Amino acid sequence: MKRNLRIKDLPEFERPREKLEKTNINFLTNSELLSILLGGGIKGINVKRLSENILKKFGKDILTATVKDLTEIKGIGKVKAEQIVAALELAKRFINEDKSKIKILNSSDVFNLCKDLINKRKEHLVVLYLDSLNQLIKKEIISIGTVNSSIVHPREIFAPAYLYNATAIVIVHNHPDGDFNPSKEDQEITAKLTKVEDLSGIKIIDHIIISKEGYFSLLENYNQNRKINYFKSGYEQITLSEYYPSFIEKKESTIINRKYKDASFDFKKIRQTNGIHGMHIYPAVMAYPIADFLIDEYSNEDDIILDPFMGAGTTLVEANIKKRYSFGIDINPLAELITKVKLTPIRTELLNKTLNDILAKIEETEPDIATVKNIHFWFKDDVIIELGKLKKIIWELDNLDIRDFYKIVLSEIIRSTSNCRNGFKLHRYSEKDLIKHNPNVKALFQKKSIDNIDRLDSLKTVISKKHWYKIVKNVSEIDDNKIDLIVTSPPYGDSKTTVAYGQFSRFAIEWLELDNVNVDRESLGGKIINRPVYDIYSELLFDVVDNISKQDKKRSNDVFAFFYDLNKYLKEFARVLKKNGFMGIVVGNRTVKEIQIPTDEIIVELCKKDFFHHKTIVREIPNKRMPRKNSPTNIIGKTVNTMLEEFIIILERK
Repeated sequence: MKRNLRIKDLPEFERPREKLEKTNINFLTNSELLSILLGGGIKGINVKRLSENILKKFGKDILTATVKDLTEIKGIGKVKAEQIVAALELAKRFINEDKSKIKILNSSDVFNLCKDLINKRKEHLVVLYLDSLNQLIKKEIISIGTVNSSIVHPREIFAPAYLYNATAIVIVHNHPDGDFNPSKEDQEITAKLTKVEDLSGIKIIDHIIISKEGYFSLLENYNQNRKINYFKSGYEQITLSEYYPSFIEKKESTIINRKYKDASFDFKKIRQTNGIHGMHIYPAVMAYPIADFLIDEYSNEDDIILDPFMGAGTTLVEANIKKRYSFGIDINPLAELITKVKLTPIRTELLNKTLNDILAKIEETEPDIATVKNIHFWFKDDVIIELGKLKKIIWELDNLDIRDFYKIVLSEIIRSTSNCRNGFKLHRYSEKDLIKHNPNVKALFQKKSIDNIDRLDSLKTVISKKHWYKIVKNVSEIDDNKIDLIVTSPPYGDSKTTVAYGQFSRFAIEWLELDNVNVDRESLGGKIINRPVYDIYSELLFDVVDNISKQDKKRSNDVFAFFYDLNKYLKEFARVLKKNGFMGIVVGNRTVKEIQIPTDEIIVELCKKDFFHHKTIVREIPNKRMPRKNSPTNIIGKTVNTMLEEFIIILERK
């Protein structure tokens, strides 16, 4: 076969040494460079095949490979291994000595380098000329004025590349009108240049459009606006045409839309209460695959993640599993307790032994009944006694972590054994249904305990003990530029029309003697704003508030108060998030007075000063624990749909 031919039997243009003699070294592949370093192969394996085997085994890890590692490959003796290691070490030393060179590794690097284009009154076409390590050789202005395919010739862009010995380029231009979306001409010029890429031998990595509103990467757009590293693997540069070969075949202008539906985010076949996430029900919890996606896509190991509306701790759990540090914030003390229990490993045998001890003591224990408002209205007398017994036994446990674990079990049982119908707000069973409601407290506690022990046990092989999590009371406790990624799902509105977190948590907070916080009042929009506000900028918001005000002045004030509070948080997020750090916010668009509020678009407007909007993914809500209908007019029987979709907003800190 051709791959096993001797080097001298290969065509001359395929021999590494001959290719080096006739062309620039930048045009040799990694395996060809390594072939020259090796000098020759062995019987049955030519030097090119041997080089390919080495790179296939090590990839970019070849930079740290030892002599011992290399000699494990057939055909590599000690001498050849020493030559490779020595050459790579020499190269690393020279590279490390030159710290002044600018590396262009992604679209954010391009934007930061070309920010000067933002305020240009005319269109500027700029090309970044890069070496094989994506280090900037030259930033050059190619033309000033209208940029279109009839004026810009490929020769003007590629000719300097040969002069500078560049191997790749990034094309950049500005839109003075403020709209960074690519025009038909922008796409035509990119297609034209990409067609001659192979002939030129110069790679086109990306085409970036910059304006006052932010920037647009054509490369990332054709990958659903996901952040892409300009190295494909190791030190191999990507190209726009190679990454998206269909791009150059499209003759018609592609519709660019930063807000789009993606059915893959519906997660209809994934049970949201899988494993640790089903330890305790909680309203409007973020679907864990969303947190999983955002953490994977927009952060790296050892980064710090923040969820300022952490709820039941979904983001913090996923961050830990993926070896990230995390901060969490929530005004609900029950949310803090749930999150703490999920992230605290406890030996299964200890939990099982404690459960047996609890069950054995129930009959002989005197109940410790908590101070619960209208307790006899909300609980049957026999249920109160049984819950009081469990409370007393759990409170006497010496191990604080085990005590908290069983508090969470008790919290679940408190709600399920109450006289409250399933739901988020406090609605008592009818007298007829109450007769049939006779829960067995002990049996339910035992069943839920066993279930939660299994759920916590499932986490022990994936939880990272190295990566801490911290629950703080307020974003103000976090230093400036501390956070790498924010992942959160704030309340979708005030408690009147969405989720009454306080009502949902009231029984647990009272029985478990947690901090007495008026959760609904302290939530976003819990306090009415009675003074003029000049520091909130969203035309959409003011239009919505005006329309609601025509029907109900008080409800319009509620809506404004919610966004006023949310805006204060958004400003704090900008303070703690690092430059070019990302923020993923999951929201729903609620309906008030039969007017749907475009919360996702309002958030984008509120963030305009400090963030670039990358995209908004729209997903259906298959089974989220939140009301799907509400009564906008308080007329009995008249309801409207509240939220059937969620919006995943991706923003980047300027």
